[in-house]
Amino acid sequence: MLVNELKKEIEKYDKKDLVKIIVELYKRIPKYKKEEYSIDDFIKSVTEDKKKKVKKELSFDELQNEISYFLTCVDNEYYVVPNNVISKKERSGWRFKVKKYYKELNKILPDQPNGNKATFFLIEIFKRLSIGSNVLLFINWETFKALGVPQGEYYDVLVKRILDKGYTTSNLKECIDIDECVDIASVDLSNTNIRKLNNTYFKGKITRISDDTFSINGVLSGTMVLPDDVTLEDVDYNYEIQIDENFGENTENT
Repeated sequence: MLVNELKKEIEKYDKKDLVKIIVELYKRIPKYKKEEYSIDDFIKSVTEDKKKKVKKELSFDELQNEISYFLTCVDNEYYVVPNNVISKKERSGWRFKVKKYYKELNKILPDQPNGNKATFFLIEIFKRLSIGSNVLLFINWETFKALGVPQGEYYDVLVKRILDKGYTTSNLKECIDIDECVDIASVDLSNTNIRKLNNTYFKGKITRISDDTFSINGVLSGTMVLPDDVTLEDVDYNYEIQIDENFGENTENT
């Protein structure tokens, strides 16, 4: 139904019927959508002056202070355990904060004022999301899925921002030293005996060999859960794999 058609339909109802319709519509809106679009705040402020509805845009100083506080709370596990600092509602809505930060920081180009700081905060958020894929920092395990941005896509954004400053040794080192938990939520284990992969971790580095060729060297470690040969109960097996491979920028996953 188009907006004009909706308006015509609404005109048919009296105030009492409209109240019933609005209440029913409100009930049908999922909780996360109410939070994402601030439906409650909109309803409370709908009769106020339109100028008051316009959200004041945060200055960069205000944005970085807000993000710094958020990161501190994450590091203190305030977004995963009950506490007096972050409410239950805020804990469940962490992804909306990160979505906002990701969007606002990416608006600032690397060569603009505060571009370096924006990249720094994007990296710091990426680190928490990577760790949160295997260590409970948020109420969700699949942190990048909750954000709506795959881990690889986020990492590509960081690489492009860092290398925008030039292909210097320090810049290359900054974006290719890896010492992070790995998000393996999307790995298909259906055709294997592996039931689950826990605490997957990679430490190593990627080195540029030529303009379009890289080498990756490091150690992938973690715990795989396999069925016992007799009882079929879950059994943890720790593993550690040395990786030393070359790949190109256009290499496709096989």
